[in-house]
Amino acid sequence: MIPPAAGGGTPEILTNLIDRYTPRRGCVVGILVRSSVDADRVRLQGALRGITRTNDVAVHEMQSAAGTVLREYVTSTGTVCGVAWQGPWMPDLRQILGTYFEPYQAAVGATRKARGRRGPIVIDTPDLVMRVSGHQRAFSGTAYLPKLLPQGMRPESIR
Repeated sequence: MIPPAAGGGTPEILTNLIDRYTPRRGCVVGILVRSSVDADRVRLQGALRGITRTNDVAVHEMQSAAGTVLREYVTSTGTVCGVAWQGPWMPDLRQILGTYFEPYQAAVGATRKARGRRGPIVIDTPDLVMRVSGHQRAFSGTAYLPKLLPQGMRPESIR
């Protein structure tokens, strides 16, 4: 048995082993979870509130220091297939969406051009489905990759 670290928590040697053998990637959606979830928690300056497991998905819920709650939906293979957020501030979508941020920006630009600045953002493509809405101090949204959803998982469960 490995003794706990001073002050509780994970012993440094165990953390180093985990970090050494865990792939490092830079974004959330569609990427292996360990580095992604940890990077998002650090970026949010938040705390992990809990992990809930249902069928083939684990939901990692964290809350930022500013009060925004972020949920990351992780498949049994360790890939983030979707995210949802709700709170007084928008999370850093560049961090959360990673390589999907550019298509998101393009879709937002097209929506704003056609409809103006107000109203929710809805993106529905074969690669990315996203809904963003809110106003000052009340934002919410979901994003998921349809091709990565486990069989039997309903997109409505990402909330």
